[in-house]
Amino acid sequence: MIIIACLLIGEMVFPSARLRHAVTALTVLSDAYPDRVVSLRTIAAEERISEKYLEPLFVQLRTSELVTSVRGKHGGYTLRRAPGDLSLYAVAEAVGELPGRRRKSPAAGEHGADNAVWAELQGVIKRYLESVTLADARALRRSGRAAESYRI
Repeated sequence: MIIIACLLIGEMVFPSARLRHAVTALTVLSDAYPDRVVSLRTIAAEERISEKYLEPLFVQLRTSELVTSVRGKHGGYTLRRAPGDLSLYAVAEAVGELPGRRRKSPAAGEHGADNAVWAELQGVIKRYLESVTLADARALRRSGRAAESYRI
């Protein structure tokens, strides 16, 4: 899986487990796109991710219109758009996990230089995630380069 790492002010910024699992699950759907649906049970088994963990992620992905659900005995999920048209930023936004985003903003004027640096970092991360598609993530995964770290 793609790991985005930045060494900045003695801290590392990594995508959350939620984002990594969402991207991993969507790469499974991208392998099946557009011909077949994939059940959460299949994704969970292939990727060793709890099905219970995937359920709320897929609610968010469906609500954000990134995936479509198909009901029934042979139901599951499929991507709503081609993997090349779906950015990792859209996935991060859908699951509420934008890397580098501060959870709590400091009071105005507090840590002014740090805020400027973090704002710059957020911009770099956003541009990078917007430039990488699910098709890119799938290609990296297949090539074996998915475990590498990428510096921003």
